[in-house]
Amino acid sequence: MSDNSCPFILHGDPLQHVLDYLDVRSLCTALQVCKEWSTAGCRDDHWRKLAAQRWPAHTLRLLPFYASYKDLLRDDNKRSACPTIDLTSSSKHSAYKYNRASYFLECRLTALQWDRGAHLVRLCFDARGDLDLRQPGTSSAAVVVDRPEHNYHPGGMMQPKLCDLVQTARAEACELWINRRRHTKGCLVWTDQGLFNSPLRAGCMQCTSKCNSKCTNDCSSVYVPWPVTTSLVFCFANAVVSGPQYLNADCNCVELLKIPAHCHYRDAFMGQCTSYELPKAPDSVFRSESEDKSKLLWQSLPDVIRNNQQWWG
Repeated sequence: MSDNSCPFILHGDPLQHVLDYLDVRSLCTALQVCKEWSTAGCRDDHWRKLAAQRWPAHTLRLLPFYASYKDLLRDDNKRSACPTIDLTSSSKHSAYKYNRASYFLECRLTALQWDRGAHLVRLCFDARGDLDLRQPGTSSAAVVVDRPEHNYHPGGMMQPKLCDLVQTARAEACELWINRRRHTKGCLVWTDQGLFNSPLRAGCMQCTSKCNSKCTNDCSSVYVPWPVTTSLVFCFANAVVSGPQYLNADCNCVELLKIPAHCHYRDAFMGQCTSYELPKAPDSVFRSESEDKSKLLWQSLPDVIRNNQQWWG
């Protein structure tokens, strides 16, 4: 019987065709069936197709970190596929709460990226204001318990209570692309452990409660999901304060990421990211954009401020 007389004949190795339809977990299971299947499943073509189904093509880079696509998948492509959240469409901003026509201070946020390979969280921003525009390096981020009924005072400014503050951290690095008297633009950097591994929540997978001096486990690098919903918030040029000290913070906090109860922050980033990008890719986009395009970020400002040319000099 010729090949043309039977449409069901598979051309080439039938086993290779079967393996092409398997997902990562099924393919790993198939490799354990026998030596022949293990040899067939080690062809990098299968792993390359699986990687292409999961991540954008521009993030599928092997060298210098991976010898094969199988290695890339086993490492979850941490080196090149960074979960990135576009903040421009949601108009995230930390503003001076006494803004007026004669005085203006505001920080607009453009992108939040988690570089999983380098363990860094990067936040791109564009800040404008009066001549005494503050240095963005004094900004901070915090993880707070999400209690909508408690987190806002009548002025509409998010203020976590002392008991709701899980972790707070000043920016560990500040990269400035524009640094003028009325305008700063750049990126703030934190380590993911500095943001999420709270000393207020010391614990490990082997501990049933907060760790103490008798605990022999190394808990410093282990993140324990909270049993309640938490949020990652940001405050420009202020510490994220709590309790009656909220008057010391004159810029509002803005929510960047919501972490559901019993959820790892890794899964929250993956679930809420708008794209996977190369490390520092958002930096390159916002660093090179034109002044006219940059102004589009500020279209929601009141006309009395937006039409005042001193803020755009």
